[in-house]
Parts: sequence; structure tokens; C-alpha cells
Amino acid sequence: MKKSLQVHFWGHVGNTAGSVEKLVLTFARHQTRYKPAIACKGERNTREEVDGLAVRSFAESAFKNRLLNKLLGLHAFTFDSLVPIIEEERPDVLHVHNRQELVDRLVARLSYRPAVVVHYHRNFATPCVPETADLLLAVSDATRRHIVDVSGTQKPFEVLHNPLSDALLQHAPANPDNPRPVILFGGGQVERKGFPEFVQAIRRLKGDCVIKICGPKLEGYAPGQDNVEVLGLIPYTRFIHEMQQADIIAMPSRKEPFALMALESLYLGKLLVASNDGGFAEMLGPDYAILTEPGDVESLTSALQSALDMISDGDERTDQLRTAARRVAESYTPDVVAARLEGFYDEALALAAGRT
Repeated sequence: MKKSLQVHFWGHVGNTAGSVEKLVLTFARHQTRYKPAIACKGERNTREEVDGLAVRSFAESAFKNRLLNKLLGLHAFTFDSLVPIIEEERPDVLHVHNRQELVDRLVARLSYRPAVVVHYHRNFATPCVPETADLLLAVSDATRRHIVDVSGTQKPFEVLHNPLSDALLQHAPANPDNPRPVILFGGGQVERKGFPEFVQAIRRLKGDCVIKICGPKLEGYAPGQDNVEVLGLIPYTRFIHEMQQADIIAMPSRKEPFALMALESLYLGKLLVASNDGGFAEMLGPDYAILTEPGDVESLTSALQSALDMISDGDERTDQLRTAARRVAESYTPDVVAARLEGFYDEALALAAGRT
């Protein structure tokens, strides 16, 4: 059996509040034709088990980073402890998540040449495409087009939508019997998540409802509305519970590459109000979501009001949307997406063989 190693530079995969962390674990857990391994950034070099999976943590050289990067601005490679992990694991496919600017310098330090898959999860303003990459993956076609347009790369580039996480699949869809409809916004006080438009829109809504806001950068935020609850940044298990208990999920993001929360909302059978833009436009349709124009307060207000009225009036379209949403979410199960990933590993190996 061939072997893959996923490398995650942004943080530890034990932090399952992050979408990249969740999908790294999901990819590894559901691979069947490639033996999976995971290496991720940590505070120190360790071997441990996360959700039944063997994980290798690698620390950054703080001294080298401070001297070469922060003081001298050399953009040096400071993850020396990652190299022996790769040499020991010796994967056939090296699958790198983010920090694409480090890939060439990492591969140059290896004693052998694995097939290299580079994964893009965001629309970086100045994306880096490593010379050593055999295959590029993007979380959506919107992200792929952006990176191609900005970088001009001619490398093979595939799209792999994120899967539902195993953590979510342990929870059943719920149709709560709330005395007042509950709207949940999970983007925190982040502009690109549509926070400014959302704040303006909820002030214009008619009818009684409860609005919950969670996510980052909410410290000190005072909504000034009695029906608004600010939850702040909450653990993922608590977040799933809040999603289950909500009637409406609001995601008015701008240029969202691919929002896992939208997919989770579909799976849980929620009324999803989301922007018809970016990665959303690839996965959402009017038969199972209520779409709004990004950055448009009037459009968002109308969409949220429509969702509230449907629930308050007992409109049969509510159940129709929820049923359709569940059906769509089934095409994003971990087994389905992991099988596609292994197909891309096959492609990367074939491209690497052609290179040699």
C-alpha cells in the first residue's frame, strides 16, 4: 500500500474548531488505498494520537525565526524538525496544506523526491505556486480561478470540495421547537464574513426572533439589541449544538472560498441564508438555500425576513428546503470526498513519474 503524509503548517489538528484541521483528520480517517500519516505544527516535537490517528507534531525553530526572519527579513525555512519526520515516514505523496511558499525549500532538504500535492484553502492576494508541486488542489473552482488568474500557473489544478466532518456526522439533524425563531451567525466580527451587513440587516427585521452571534473578534462588542446574544468564540461541540438549536443560519460572506459551515447547515437541515458568490455559488442553489447578494444590506434583510416569515407562517416550503438541503449534503460525505482525494493522489504520482 502506498503512503501519504499530510502536512499542516498553520496549527495542530487537535484544534477541530478549524475547517482545515477537521478535513485533515477526515481525509486521513477515510483513506483506503493510501496509508495515511499526519504532521502538523506544534509547540514541540511529539508523537501522539488524535481521534485514533497517529500524529507527528513539529516545532518551529524560534531562534532561527527570530534572527533570520523577524530581524533580517530573509523568509528562511525554520521548520528543521519536519524534515526528519518526512524522511522517517517516507510518503509516496506529500500533501501540503497552506504555507505554499515553504514547499520548495522543504523538498530541497529531502533525500528523495515524493509526489507533491499543494492544497489551497483561501484566495490569497499573492498566491505562491511552488515549482516542485506536481498537482495543485483548490477548495473550490472560485479559488482555483483566482490563483490561476493571479499567478498564471500552468500546473495541473484540480478542485476538491471539503467533506463533512466525522464530528458533525455524529449529530443528528434537529428541527427545534423554539418559541421564537433563532438566527445564528458564526462569522464573528469579521468584515469578509459579512458582519457589517448582518448587523445592519438584523436591525431592520420585523417580527420577534432571537439572534445569536459567535466567532472571533467579538470581545467588547455590544449589539444594542435586547434580542441579540453574543456568544464569542466557542468550542466546536458547543457550536454544533447551537447550529442544531437554530432555525436559520446566516452566512452573508464575501468571496468565500468554501465555507464548511454552509455544508454543515445543509446536513443539519437548516434554513440557510447565504451569499450567491465565490465558493457558495458552486454548492448552493435556490431549491435548498435562500440566496442573497454579497455586500448588499437590502438583499440580506429581504432574505432573512423571508426565512423568518416561512417559519412563523408554517410555510410548507420550509420542510421542502430542509429535505433538499439534506439530500445535497449527502454528496459531501467523507467516504465520497476521500475517494476523490485518493484519485488525485494517483494523478500526482503519474505526473511525478512523467517528470522523472
